[in-house]
Amino acid sequence: MVKVFILGASGFIGFAVALALRRNGHRVYGLVRDAGKGLNLAKHEITPIIGDILQPSSWTFVVESEGIDVIIDLSNVAQDSGKILTEVKRLGEARLQGLKRGPKLGFILFSGTWVHGDQPDARDIVNELTTPTPLDMVAWRPATENQVLGSSDVLDAVVIRPTMLYGGSGSIFSMLLAPIAAGVKEGASEAKVLGRKFELAVIHKDDVADFTLRVVEKISYVGALSYPLFDIAAQHESYTDIIEAAAKYMGFTGAIVYRDPEGPMAMFEQAILTQFNTSSDRARTYLGWEPRHRDIMGQIDIYTAAMVANQ
Repeated sequence: MVKVFILGASGFIGFAVALALRRNGHRVYGLVRDAGKGLNLAKHEITPIIGDILQPSSWTFVVESEGIDVIIDLSNVAQDSGKILTEVKRLGEARLQGLKRGPKLGFILFSGTWVHGDQPDARDIVNELTTPTPLDMVAWRPATENQVLGSSDVLDAVVIRPTMLYGGSGSIFSMLLAPIAAGVKEGASEAKVLGRKFELAVIHKDDVADFTLRVVEKISYVGALSYPLFDIAAQHESYTDIIEAAAKYMGFTGAIVYRDPEGPMAMFEQAILTQFNTSSDRARTYLGWEPRHRDIMGQIDIYTAAMVANQ
C-alpha cells in the first residue's frame, strides 16, 4: 500500500487518478478547497484535506503526520507551481535527514503536451527529448519541468504530460460542444464552433489514471531514470470528425460553422487547436503501459452521452 497525497483531487484528472489509486488498494488523501468537495471525496474512500494550495501550512502537515509516500501535483496553479515544488523539496529534505536512509519522497508533476507548440507538419514526431517550443500561455512550463527533474537529489521526481483529455464530463470537449447543445435546445439552423481541420492527439482520463497508478507503484524505479518525463497519448484523430460525430449523436441537424480563436479566451482557444504528432513509446518501454481507450470515434455515442449527462 502506497500513501498518496493529491493536490487538486477534485479536478477532472485528479479525481480519476484518486479513484484508480483507491481501487488498487492505496491510501489516498486529497487536497480540496471546501467541505462540499471534501464530502464527495469521502464518499469514494478518499481522505479529504481542506486547505489552500498556496498556503502550505494548510496541507504540508499531512505529509509529515501521515507518512505520505508520493505527492501528485494536479493543482493547476500555473507559474505558482514552483512554489509548490519548493515546499515539496523541503519536505523531501526533512525526510532524508530524519531517515538517514530509505526511500525518497515521491513527487509527480502534471504538465502537458502544449509545451510542443503547434507543429503544422504532423509527419515530424515530437517527444520528451524534443526541445520544447511552448505556446505563450504555457511558456513557463519547460522551466518548471526542469526544476522538478533537477530535484532528484531529494525527491523521486517524475513529470507526466498528457494530451487532450476526454471521457466522463468531457473536460474541454464539454466547452467545445456547448454551442451544439445550445443549438439543439433552440432548434438553431447553425452553430459556431471553435475549430479547424487538423489531427488532434487525445487520451481518455482513465488511461491517464492507469499510467499514473503505474508510476506511483514504481516511483523509486521511475524516479531513478535518467530522464523521468513522459508524453502520454492514445491516438490522433480528426478534430472536425470528432465534433461532427458528437453533434450528430446529440441530434443537431444544422450547419456547423468553424470559427477562429477570439476574445479574452483567444490564447486558450489557440492552444486547443495545436497540432503535433507525439508518441508514448517511453511509457510503453519503461512501464509496459498501453491505453485501453483507443477508438474515440467508434464509441463517440458513449462519450457524448456521458458528457451530456454530466451537464
